[in-house]
Amino acid sequence: MQRRAFLGTLAVLAAPRAAEAQQPGKIPVVGVLNFGVGPRSATVDITRRGRRDLGYFEGQTVAFDVRFAGMKLENLPGLAADLVRKKVDVLLVIGPAAIRAARDATSTIPIVVLDLESDLVHAGFARSFAQPGGSITGCFLDQASLTGKWLELIGEAAPGTRSMTVLRDTTTGPWQLAAIKGAAERLRIELQVLETRNSGDLDHVLGAGIPGGSRALIDP
Repeated sequence: MQRRAFLGTLAVLAAPRAAEAQQPGKIPVVGVLNFGVGPRSATVDITRRGRRDLGYFEGQTVAFDVRFAGMKLENLPGLAADLVRKKVDVLLVIGPAAIRAARDATSTIPIVVLDLESDLVHAGFARSFAQPGGSITGCFLDQASLTGKWLELIGEAAPGTRSMTVLRDTTTGPWQLAAIKGAAERLRIELQVLETRNSGDLDHVLGAGIPGGSRALIDP
């Protein structure tokens, strides 16, 4: 599947079922919960292009109600609650913080997600892979298992590197950091962690400088 159609596919996964319950002449509404700053974002643009490729035309067969959190995590719960009050048919959310906000706001509206950071079971988004339960579906890609390979590749590119720094987003789960710490211990690499909560912290964190002796920066 073409990448530009991927998010559009996620956005309309639940739309046909929602459309079955629609009143004549009423089209399904997809509520989009976006962490970024509007009125435009690459994610929303890709979603709109993707659903056009799949034959869903905005204003004709589907409608989108997009809410931007302005890069502020504290805005997500209120925006999710507002979309639920509007009675959207599907919620499309990206990332663990938005998923939690949507899940806390509703247990009945289908939630379609794209999350490249979480273990869906350990994060509490599903009971198990075999029987997930709840109203959350979509694409999860927990990359914790790749962390050892990252360290190995850095070692090949910069032989003799024994000290590395990890830039960690504290809004994500702990599993990836735990995995990379385990891999570093196994490879006898000293690991230092810089924590950031949002993009506004990034300049400050990096401006403070990479800890002395570190020869590589890893941004998982």
